[in-house]
Amino acid sequence: MRAITYPVADEICCLLLTRWACQEAGFEPRVYARFSSSCSGTVVTDYEDRPLPELIKAHLAPLGGILAENTEQADIVLFVNAPALGQGAGEFQWMVQAGLEYVRSLLPEGFKGYIDQVASDPLFLKTRCEMETPRRSPEEFVRAILSSVQQGFTTAIADVAFVNGSDLILGQELTRHPEAARLAAYGGWNTAGNTLGTVLAQAVLRALALKQGATPEQTRAHLEFLFTRYLDDYGFQAIERTRSMVTDLPGLGILPTVQRLPDEIAEKIEACVSARLLAQAQSLEKIFLDAGMVQSIHVSQIVLPWKRLFEVGIQVEVVLD
Repeated sequence: MRAITYPVADEICCLLLTRWACQEAGFEPRVYARFSSSCSGTVVTDYEDRPLPELIKAHLAPLGGILAENTEQADIVLFVNAPALGQGAGEFQWMVQAGLEYVRSLLPEGFKGYIDQVASDPLFLKTRCEMETPRRSPEEFVRAILSSVQQGFTTAIADVAFVNGSDLILGQELTRHPEAARLAAYGGWNTAGNTLGTVLAQAVLRALALKQGATPEQTRAHLEFLFTRYLDDYGFQAIERTRSMVTDLPGLGILPTVQRLPDEIAEKIEACVSARLLAQAQSLEKIFLDAGMVQSIHVSQIVLPWKRLFEVGIQVEVVLD
């Protein structure tokens, strides 16, 4: 028996499924990795034990894949949005961008002290530093991604700049362009390892499908998963989770938290989250429509499966042209 060991596990089913598909097809994926910052190659992200290039290699191991030297040799161009300084927290990004005084104005009188706690939280300060650092440019990174898609490369994004949520600024820049719907994969959830494993699995399966001539069923499944990742990792984790924490929960007498909620509170929060995500889904659908990828996208059953704001369940159905 042979085994490899590296941190995290949530993405392992995706990798093992993709491993089987690669072995069946005799496909050994070659991946070219392009980082968002010249500083990113030495960063060890939270919950991991090795620098990002080595973490990518670890997740390629089950797939029999290798890192390519350039885009021409690669089956997949992987854009890694990585920290320049160190990972911040996805849940703090919305508050950094909105401003703490604005967030304070949203809170009932008895809850305003929460902002003082946030302002002195080392993770909040780390998040603000990473969002504002001149050592990483999300704008240039998006231009490079768009160029890769337009040149016809099988392009994927692993967004690991922040823990537990995608990069808010990157998401805002990226979702202005229909090319976002033409990616082979996108992800920005939980740990860097979780994101890398999930993104590599989807990108490799998409590359293999395109290589063999993708069926409508494969394309539909791919687009449903891609849309779900945008709505979850960017729409929920980087925006709506925090907005609900600091607006909905205090209005119901509960301090901002991602811990389990009383059932009656959870139902009300679920309704608030569902309404906001459905509005976001309409904006995302337009991107996919403008890209000529779909006829329509239907989102339903938006739920908080564990009665807390840490994760969300979303049902997505794509209708192809």
